[in-house]
Amino acid sequence: MKHSLLLTGPLLVLLAAPALAQAGARQAAAFGKADANGDGVISRTELMARKGALFDRADRNGDGQIDRAEADRLRKMAQRAAMAAEANAGLSIAAMDTNADGLLSRSEFTSYLPMFEVADANGDSVLDEGEVSRMRAALQN
Repeated sequence: MKHSLLLTGPLLVLLAAPALAQAGARQAAAFGKADANGDGVISRTELMARKGALFDRADRNGDGQIDRAEADRLRKMAQRAAMAAEANAGLSIAAMDTNADGLLSRSEFTSYLPMFEVADANGDSVLDEGEVSRMRAALQN
């Protein structure tokens, strides 16, 4: 039986639908946080670094793998954070587990970026604010 694993990745946080009254401020803050070097775009490297930090928080026993119990905890974290866009993506361990061992390594976890590929409309391997805004709007419809 395959267990779903919901991720609270930085890109998906950017894509979540915040309250309309605070959307602009929240978007700017989230974008600024993900744009670690402040160059106005989110690179694949910056996103992978953010996912790496999430992996470290999820890997409670520090063995370098996310096991089923840790995946369940991560899913609960995502649910508490109300990441509707993420839940709708239906991400699973199987989709990320490239060596099919039933565990997620740091590399498998951080390199799985399907939303990045979709959002990067011009294919330049970075996300500008316009691309993030367009992706958020598409997910809200």
